[in-house]
Amino acid sequence: MLAQVFSIKDSYDGATSDSLARYSFKAFEKGPQLLIVSNIGYKSYEQQVKLESGLLTIDVVLKQEVTELTAVVLSAGTFEASDRKRAAVLDPIDIVTTASANGDITGP
Repeated sequence: MLAQVFSIKDSYDGATSDSLARYSFKAFEKGPQLLIVSNIGYKSYEQQVKLESGLLTIDVVLKQEVTELTAVVLSAGTFEASDRKRAAVLDPIDIVTTASANGDITGP
């Protein structure tokens, strides 16, 4: 799992968890504060905490954020091939049949 980021809202107090999701940090803010926990691919978690002297233990479970990629549309069009503004037209079949392309339009 990627490291979670723990921070006190509107302050520099915070930390990043280790590979076992353990974390600790010393907060310089006092009184009621908002603890924010975030991680890529997960919904951010917020909890009101009261910071006083002493140790405060908070266990957090993040919920995975479901993202959905709907339709992807690939279109090939025209581009200028030289200073004389010659145009070349590519069809989807041109992309697939280009030597070593393997249909990978994002590859080098």
